[in-house]
Amino acid sequence: MNCELKHIPERLHSKNRNPVQFFNIGEVLFRRCKLEEKLNPFDYISVYDISVNRRGYDTENIFSEPEDVLFNFGNFHSFVKYDEQTFICLEIKELNESYQYEKLSDTLLPTHNIAKIFLNHRIEPCNYSHCCFEIYFNNIEMKDKTIYDKHLKKDSILKTWCKNELAKMMIKEEIRLNW
Repeated sequence: MNCELKHIPERLHSKNRNPVQFFNIGEVLFRRCKLEEKLNPFDYISVYDISVNRRGYDTENIFSEPEDVLFNFGNFHSFVKYDEQTFICLEIKELNESYQYEKLSDTLLPTHNIAKIFLNHRIEPCNYSHCCFEIYFNNIEMKDKTIYDKHLKKDSILKTWCKNELAKMMIKEEIRLNW
């Protein structure tokens, strides 16, 4: 599928490129946010839509620049950039042996449910660099607010665990498996 948005830089167009499903230590991800979210991420983080752009896995394969997250990728809006917003740079510091970020909730939590945060390179036609932190609750992906409201919203312990993990990333501007 081709990008129909003329204001998106050519480097971001997917052009039938495959996702790169590994990440590297030192790789940087960029997240668009409002200044309030940057200062107090816990109160603003959504647990079902955590999109980021990845810079790329080495200096010869740069997918995105930090300011690229400010582009409007929805063709239903009339504006080109989110000028009133800023971005956060998140450096990957730890990955598992498969070069993935995949973190499970602590099994010692007083709940029988399990949450998982997984970083996925999920490309879009106008944004090859697009990635997202996917949240799973008992192996069900929290893709949207409806699914979230039905499942994870009711488990305040795991919802808080997910928000804490994501807030730590944003405050420290680092992605770690072990804090």
